[in-house]
Amino acid sequence: MSKLLSLLLILFCSVNFGQNGQVILTEKNLGTSFGADVLILKDQERKYSVQDINQMSETSFETKTDAIPNLDFTTARWWLKFSVTNQTSSPNFILEVARPITNKAAFYQMRGEQIENSFLSGDDYAFSSKAIPHRKHLFPMYIEPGSTSHYIIELESDGEVITLPVNIYDKISFFESDYLVQFTYGFYFGMMLLVVFIYFFFYVLLKDKSFLWYIIYVFCQAVMQFSLDGYSYQYFFPSGGYMTNHIVLISASLTIVFLLFYASAFLKLKENSPKLLRFYNYTLGFVLLAFLLSLIPGVTYTISYPLINATSLLSVILTLVSIYILKSNGIKICNYFAVAFTVLILGAIVFILGNFNILGNAELAQNALKISSAIEVIILSISMSNKYRDLQKEKEAAQAEAYKSLEEKNAIMDQINIKLEQQVKERTAKIENQKEELAEINAEILSSIKYAKRIQEAILPAKDYVRSFLDDYFVFYRPKDVVSGDFYFIEKTRISNEEHTPLILFAAVDCTGHGVPGAFMSIVGNNYLTQTLTEQSVNSRLKRLIF
Repeated sequence: MSKLLSLLLILFCSVNFGQNGQVILTEKNLGTSFGADVLILKDQERKYSVQDINQMSETSFETKTDAIPNLDFTTARWWLKFSVTNQTSSPNFILEVARPITNKAAFYQMRGEQIENSFLSGDDYAFSSKAIPHRKHLFPMYIEPGSTSHYIIELESDGEVITLPVNIYDKISFFESDYLVQFTYGFYFGMMLLVVFIYFFFYVLLKDKSFLWYIIYVFCQAVMQFSLDGYSYQYFFPSGGYMTNHIVLISASLTIVFLLFYASAFLKLKENSPKLLRFYNYTLGFVLLAFLLSLIPGVTYTISYPLINATSLLSVILTLVSIYILKSNGIKICNYFAVAFTVLILGAIVFILGNFNILGNAELAQNALKISSAIEVIILSISMSNKYRDLQKEKEAAQAEAYKSLEEKNAIMDQINIKLEQQVKERTAKIENQKEELAEINAEILSSIKYAKRIQEAILPAKDYVRSFLDDYFVFYRPKDVVSGDFYFIEKTRISNEEHTPLILFAAVDCTGHGVPGAFMSIVGNNYLTQTLTEQSVNSRLKRLIF
């Protein structure tokens, strides 16, 4: 009875889908892609519903010859229609469709005209809406052994390439293969981050901009691959929407920008070839234009996908051409650098030709850039290590040259110091002689001044002499210098009158000047005061002044 039912189901499938659109699932073909076995319909105007697709005849669809068909850069809605007959012993399977960055992937299990089961995936929606929480578009399938189920898949993109892996796994084999893939990707991303960290410290030590552009380039490339594989959607932007849709274009644009910066700095185009540098600047401007277009919704956003892919290929080719032009001009270029970009360009060509659907093997195209970029980063790391070594050698040579120059300068300074010491000794001896002469002159001058002091003190009234005239008195006499221009005077006289009246004269005199000149003035002043006592004419004037 069960065999009869299976036969009827197969006949039903044949009536609805025909020979194409039918997948016979066996133990041997589990895990392979059935992209060549499904019916495909392009819905450019997005006008059909699931029910419309379910009722359409086989003649409305097309089939592809590739196991993983490439639908090119597209904004159309695509429908897949197929049936699966389970000839294995397991009823539980996992279906994988489209690339991880596809905006919408809807799964419908049909029973006649009814939707028996449906699931939704895609980076337009929250990651939590996935039936199976995985970076890929995975849907659970339950098919009893010997029975057939019918499915419709709806796919949409905002301009990115849609490829059609239609892989069916049993649960155990999927997670076993996925574990190996995750391990491989973990090694790849770990290597990229390790390169970023290591060469960041090289940049800190050397302050060479080529190291800075290199680590940013490697980081952006890692982010781009991380996003292409669906990890950015899973871990960074799980809510879906704008950033999830744009992260691939943003990271791809920045990868190209910093690739150009890095290549320009490494090749020293500013010194070696200003003409090539202008081409780099033109390419950079074109990349930035494509990047800005990618930020604007609508047609500009759609065309930015092929534009950025084209500029990426152009940038890598330009770098490779620059390497060989400079080498042909006799400029030394690191061979590792040239080999690295040769490998990268091969991978980029395969990847981009795959995106433009020129290369038939989509799986190879999607992995080519990852493989070539990994090899390129390894080779470039060797190249940057050699550059670090060369810079260290240049630094050591510069230090040796500086040390030699310093030794020469020190020798010259030693000679100068010897001459200076000799001059200092000669001048010191001269100064000592002059000092001795000055000391001798000073001693003579001081001796003369001291003698002048004794002379000056001799003209001043003695204490006993003053006491003979005054009973209660004091004299405060403190010269500013050794000798002074100040003096005091006291004498007794009589007035020239009939009575000859006695008179005591005293004076505290401040003469103009200090020191020796003042002392001379004090002697003159003392003489004049003495004359008032001895000369009649002066005495008479005093009389008239008093009376």
